[in-house]
Amino acid sequence: MRCRPCIVCLAVATVLAASALLGIRWNVSPSVAPGLYLARQRAVIRGDLALVCLPEVMGRWARLRGYLRPGRCPSGSQPLGKWIAGVPGDRVEIFSETVAINGLTLEGSSRERTDAHDRPVPMVAEGVLVLGRGEFWLHSGRHRRSLDSRVYGPLDRSSIQAVLEPLWTFPGN
Repeated sequence: MRCRPCIVCLAVATVLAASALLGIRWNVSPSVAPGLYLARQRAVIRGDLALVCLPEVMGRWARLRGYLRPGRCPSGSQPLGKWIAGVPGDRVEIFSETVAINGLTLEGSSRERTDAHDRPVPMVAEGVLVLGRGEFWLHSGRHRRSLDSRVYGPLDRSSIQAVLEPLWTFPGN
């Protein structure tokens, strides 16, 4: 009977290792519906859910603030799941309170200037930009204080690790 916890731990470790090898990711962040996702390597299009690594400076800043846990990204932080809202050639208008892409305001794009602890959060400067070759605008829409392109601006395609496809998410999300 003393060996039962060892067997359970070994079984859990085996399942987790196999899942990682198969590209299965577990999300618990509020930015994306909690659940299981399959990471795929393919072309990125508008509306995709992407697994991204933040640029190193932003990733380190997010870890120091406690927004992200340690992970496998070059910054030492965990990757994030974010929706592709803008693709190369899109016109992004960054207003004081919201963001619009190709003239359509992104739902849930209010620009929060402080975090949940009332600390200031950097924001991309107001203005208009056209996404260049290989640039993408990422958005959460689920959480008003989400760490997305409102904070760090457009990301290069090299920051996108995979496209996430939902396998199972919690009902109601």
